[in-house]
Amino acid sequence: MNLPYPVNINFKIIALAEQMSVTDAAGKELFYIKQKMFKLKEKIEVFTDRSKTELLYTVQADRVLDFSPEYTLRDAAGIPVGTIKRHGKRSLWRASYDITLGGQHIAHIGELNPWAKVMDNMFGEIPILGLLTGFLFHPMYSIRAADDSGRELGRIHKQRAFFEGRFAIYDGGLSQFDVSTQRHIIALIMVAVLMERNSG
Repeated sequence: MNLPYPVNINFKIIALAEQMSVTDAAGKELFYIKQKMFKLKEKIEVFTDRSKTELLYTVQADRVLDFSPEYTLRDAAGIPVGTIKRHGKRSLWRASYDITLGGQHIAHIGELNPWAKVMDNMFGEIPILGLLTGFLFHPMYSIRAADDSGRELGRIHKQRAFFEGRFAIYDGGLSQFDVSTQRHIIALIMVAVLMERNSG
């Protein structure tokens, strides 16, 4: 059985504590984060839902400041599941990430239109007008297999939203993996989305 796509990532922008919820197309919550600030330099705890009773993953960077940090996803027992690494200077203009699971490079995420993110970030800094950027600019990213085929496995689209940030992950081949692997990949994509959101 596969996860129902698209998988949706929602950020509550106006809140005392930032919240991030990941749900499938049926509205079932897959992951949930709530904390004062999203700081990827620190350990982030990922729960099954907003009750925060069951820890699923932790995420932590391998270094404090760097152009190409690598974030490791660990399960509740602390065992490494996979990593996501942002390319260095090459990705200052066009975001680029590599995903590994079990030490194997399985996917690459590449930004399709860098100008959309530039405009989204620029207008996002303007008071009042910044609240409307969710309706104006929609960065997109392609998820491709890391093998020689380079086939597209899916896409990530920023969605129209007001007072929140919304992204959707569309299936183009992700469903070929078992559900457990799909969840690991989505959790790592979630980290990339978080980095992109904080990059502006």
